[in-house]
Amino acid sequence: MPFDPGGAEPLVGAVRGFRWWRLTGSWLNSPWRGDVRWTREDNVASCLGRRWLLHWKQHVVPHDRGIPESDCSCGFYGMLQAPADGVDSPGCWPLNPSLSGGPIALVFGVVRGTGRILLGQYGWRAEHARVDSLYVPQTRTLSDPLASAAESYGAPIYRDLIALCGERGPDPLTMDLAQSA
Repeated sequence: MPFDPGGAEPLVGAVRGFRWWRLTGSWLNSPWRGDVRWTREDNVASCLGRRWLLHWKQHVVPHDRGIPESDCSCGFYGMLQAPADGVDSPGCWPLNPSLSGGPIALVFGVVRGTGRILLGQYGWRAEHARVDSLYVPQTRTLSDPLASAAESYGAPIYRDLIALCGERGPDPLTMDLAQSA
């Protein structure tokens, strides 16, 4: 159930969450929605439509309150908990962070969301987003394209998942608000 910010006081700053990207050359792309390339600065969401039985259906009427909208799938997402070995988790989290930076070209990391944000129990969707940091396990060799992408996005690469979660993961205020959502 998403948090409805209708009567809430605005918060200053960004929320942080975990997500996946797909590495293409030295660019990060959205892994599930086609070839949506993330810019190296502020990314601004647009409505790509609703998911309906494995297909995306374009909205005909614009959202009255802006993006993201609670009855749509638009906006950039961030999850509030990193997936862990042997733990069932919601959404796209069956992927283990140990896959990050490997041959399937998926990269795990932290995203910062700003602007209009819908907060739910497991994560959030935001109007604006920026790559914050990336994760590649110590068991993987860091590829040159990934190192180049990290540098160009200004995103440090963490080799320790616990350190990434502790230093860059969601802050306590976001977690408290999500628990009440």
